[in-house]
Amino acid sequence: MGIPLTEPSYYIQFRDVVVDSIKAAMQDMPGINYEIVVNVPTSDKDVRGVVEASNLLVDKCLREGWDYLWIVEGDIQVPRHAFRRLYCPRADINLGVYPNHRDDVLKMMAGYFRDRPPGNPPEIVNVYDKAKLEGKVFTGMVCAGVGCCLIHRRVFESGLRFVYDVHRFRVKVGGHDQLFLYEAQKVGFKVFLHGDVICGHLPEWGLEMFA
Repeated sequence: MGIPLTEPSYYIQFRDVVVDSIKAAMQDMPGINYEIVVNVPTSDKDVRGVVEASNLLVDKCLREGWDYLWIVEGDIQVPRHAFRRLYCPRADINLGVYPNHRDDVLKMMAGYFRDRPPGNPPEIVNVYDKAKLEGKVFTGMVCAGVGCCLIHRRVFESGLRFVYDVHRFRVKVGGHDQLFLYEAQKVGFKVFLHGDVICGHLPEWGLEMFA
């Protein structure tokens, strides 16, 4: 079991909070071997850095024979029950939920893809309301960020990777995380969106706001 922490250099201020939340989540999972990997600062400080760090962790997952890769991005604070809920073998990818980066209104990054006529990219339909997500697990063509995402190694064994260049995908949709989730589901992998795993998104939304 691998539990990495992707950390472009501009997330260094949150490192201890994020790592401590992962350690707390694993206390309820005795018998599972895991390693927390904090990447060294990447060459880019924007989304390219996140993609680079994620793929370095994918390579480590495959090279060292991990069963799962748990991506927890450098500004995501996971709740204590996160891993226990995300560890769902019925799905290939299990997603937690967290808010957008804005401090004026709470909007969750969660929803689903809706295909449109041939030649048009799919539509991302957002479910912003926290109350509509809590306590529910969504399946189908679900969509979210991958800041808290448990992925089985078989997904990466298929050749799927995170990409910044949208032209490497069959369609253009959203950012690198939406691209990855759309492609994974289109080739047959099952994705569950866990509305009962609501994470903090620092610095605007600390985990204590959802206690």
